[in-house]
Amino acid sequence: MIKIIGIGGCGDNILNFLNTKIDAELVTLQSDVKKLNDSKIKTRIKIGNDDKLLDSVLDGADRLFIVAGFGGNTGGKFSIKLTKKAIEKDIAVQNIVILPFMFENEDKANNELEELNKINSNVSVYSNRNIANNENKDKKMQRLCEALMGLFWSL
Repeated sequence: MIKIIGIGGCGDNILNFLNTKIDAELVTLQSDVKKLNDSKIKTRIKIGNDDKLLDSVLDGADRLFIVAGFGGNTGGKFSIKLTKKAIEKDIAVQNIVILPFMFENEDKANNELEELNKINSNVSVYSNRNIANNENKDKKMQRLCEALMGLFWSL
């Protein structure tokens, strides 16, 4: 089974956009309860200190796509944790990383990306500043999701 996991605000936003456009099991992991409750994704998991919940996300997965923004508080940290757990269970993992704008926490994002690249060679990186330009949020999300759907459909 293919699972696409959106972690944090960025990951959840992308999954909400893809929700009716792709045939795979979608799961959102979020540390913010309000954002979790607002998500359109059927399988929503509150994450925090209990790593056992991360194990349950992997149940039944043969292939895993992990979509997350790096540089914040949730995406990078839990992407790395979930990737390690998946690799330990011999699940094929593709990470999709969204880097922040230059004015956001770019150093933290780069450190998280470096750590992720040490454990997984299947990492696709997209940059908010390259995607966005002067486009509005909906147009930016559409362009990013079109690129990701191409990646998912190329399987």
